[in-house]
Amino acid sequence: MAAIIVKAKPGESTDKLIKRFQRATSQDVKGFKERKAFISKTEERLLAEKEKRRKIAKLKRLQELGIEQ
Repeated sequence: MAAIIVKAKPGESTDKLIKRFQRATSQDVKGFKERKAFISKTEERLLAEKEKRRKIAKLKRLQELGIEQ
């Protein structure tokens, strides 16, 4: 797990520091979830394209075998 270092601004109270830290981490988590969703959608698209290429190659092989027989 990563360590996060938060430095207080001059004159900043502990409560304000904690609120600022919580706000920053919740935004980081939201950004991480969005990136993760984007990556999974990209992976799904790539897998679909790969499956499509496999089916096309299989059909071509079957056609070649049908012609040779």
